[in-house]
This record gives sequence, structure tokens and C-alpha cells, in this order.
Amino acid sequence: MSERVNHRLPRVLLSLIAALLLAFVIGYIGVSGVGGEPIGVEKASAYPGTYVEDITVTAKQDASKYWYNWFADNGYADYWVTPRLYLHNGYDGPYYWNNEIHYSENWRMGIDYGDGAIAAVMAHEVGHHVQNLFGILDMKAGGQLYTVHTELQADCLAGAYMAEAYWDGMLDNNDYQQARNWMYNAGDGLPVDDADHHGSGQQRLEWFEYGWDTEDPAECAGALG
Repeated sequence: MSERVNHRLPRVLLSLIAALLLAFVIGYIGVSGVGGEPIGVEKASAYPGTYVEDITVTAKQDASKYWYNWFADNGYADYWVTPRLYLHNGYDGPYYWNNEIHYSENWRMGIDYGDGAIAAVMAHEVGHHVQNLFGILDMKAGGQLYTVHTELQADCLAGAYMAEAYWDGMLDNNDYQQARNWMYNAGDGLPVDDADHHGSGQQRLEWFEYGWDTEDPAECAGALG
């Protein structure tokens, strides 16, 4: 997964980053459908596009709203940058790059596991965006973290967001199970220092569940090692 970092951070935010890291802690506003129908296959109507487009756009918008509020609640609303979503008519897996999320509508691993899985993938990619804004991806680029650290933390951040989406009525139990199934089956057996290593299926599921159970993004710090 290719990721480009954002170097334009004010000094006060860098101070926050340092404090978070020492403790191993680490818009779209007014989103359509918030608090409304769950993101179910037959209910994905917050965006009038195709099925996959509908889910990805809705999930990205709602996750962006969640993170905008999180930044605002911590006094940093002005530093939030809403990620852009680009949908492609291809088969490649999703990736995050310099404030952009790219998703191929024909990617089978998303389609095969259902809309809850697609929502989880989008939440994971928005998690990478948050890492970018906090300088976490700078650390990976500098060799201080392995890819697996940032990937598992993004799984945890996805879980924290999706728990709130569940309580807000954006997700139902079926979506939750689809997200869990995807996390478990998206694992790999690569060496820990491999640039493509995202964690085993069990690790990915455990960190997703940890974020979901705690509902606190700061608790995802442990994934950084």
C-alpha cells in the first residue's frame, strides 16, 4: 500500500503528536444519512450511485464527519483536512495516497464480503489519513515503524469509528459481522518486516475488535509496538 505523508503541520500540532507518541497514543460535515438507515445492501441510499459507489461514498463521508468531530473536540478543528475519494473501474485493492483514498469498484474482496466489509475498508483507509495528519506515516517512512504497525493501528481506528457508526444507526449487526469476516480473511503470513505485511487475520480482527470495544482512538496506540 503506497502512502505519501503530509509535512505541513503547525508546531502546536507537532507538540500534540509528540505527547501522544510518548504515551504510545497516537470535511465533509453534515453527512447524508447520519443517524438514518443502516448501510445495508437494500438500504444504501445516502448517495445515488451504484452499489459499491454508494457504500464507499457514504462510509467515507460518515468516517470523515466522525474524525472532524474528534479533531474539533480536541481543539484542532482547523487542522482537519477531509480526504478525497477516487473511484476506479478496475480490480486493484484500495490504497491511501497523500490525502486521497483510491478504490476500485470491481475489487472482488470488498464485493464478496458485503457492504459492511466495504465500509470497514473505507474506515481503514480514513484511518491512514488520520495517521498522515498526525505524522505517523512520517515515522514509517523514516524506518521507525514497520508497515504492519500502521496497518494494525488503522484497523483499530476503523473499529473505534465503526462502533460509533453502529450506535448512530449507520451500521447493523450484519454489517458488523461482515466487517469482522473481512478483517480475519484479509490477513497474511508475510514476515514482520515485509513492506506489504498487514498482520495475520487474527491480529487484524483483534485490533479491529479492540477499537470497537474501547470506542477510543487513543487506545489504538499499542498497535505501534
